[in-house]
Amino acid sequence: MRQELRDERRRHIGAAVIRLAASSGIGAVSLRSVASEADTSMGQVQYQFGSVADLLAYATELAVKRIEARVAADGVEGQDRLKLLARTLVTHDPELGEVLRAFAQLRTAAVGNERIGASVAGLHQRQRDEIADVLRVARSRRLLHSMVEPAAEADVFWTLLLSVAIEVAQGLRPADGGLATVRYHFLALARSRRVTRPLRPSAVNRD
Repeated sequence: MRQELRDERRRHIGAAVIRLAASSGIGAVSLRSVASEADTSMGQVQYQFGSVADLLAYATELAVKRIEARVAADGVEGQDRLKLLARTLVTHDPELGEVLRAFAQLRTAAVGNERIGASVAGLHQRQRDEIADVLRVARSRRLLHSMVEPAAEADVFWTLLLSVAIEVAQGLRPADGGLATVRYHFLALARSRRVTRPLRPSAVNRD
């Protein structure tokens, strides 16, 4: 019971870090500001984490878990899986948008924090591997003809999709336009075209 209570307190404080990072950036994250956001004492925050570096690392792990929970799609296979992944991420959903904005801020600290770097790399690798598996199956069934390795395609597709999702969460472009851009790039990759720059969303056929 004591461990469960401690875990719950850590999640509560971690959620406060995510809210602060999403709204004000990681520069606004301090023991004092997190304690205020979490409506707890600074002593409790310091007892649970010890330092701002630990706070940021834990919040990144929490954000990664939330992103992965949202993009999970049990029972969905093939290219439908990629479409669902894109539709889930490129959305105006306030909760996911907050997590994506926080993640964009938190991953900037990856250079100086090994735990953050490991969490970010883990998310990228797991998603790339899953997308690559979808592409391999599509190729084996002759649904997709490409000279580019599935892993390379998956790397570009996931990086692009996450970038567009974060931009949408930050209000930098309309969700429909962002999704159309992702669709365009995926189709271009699937046809073995080299994409050097994004096509303007307005120029994409939104079927």
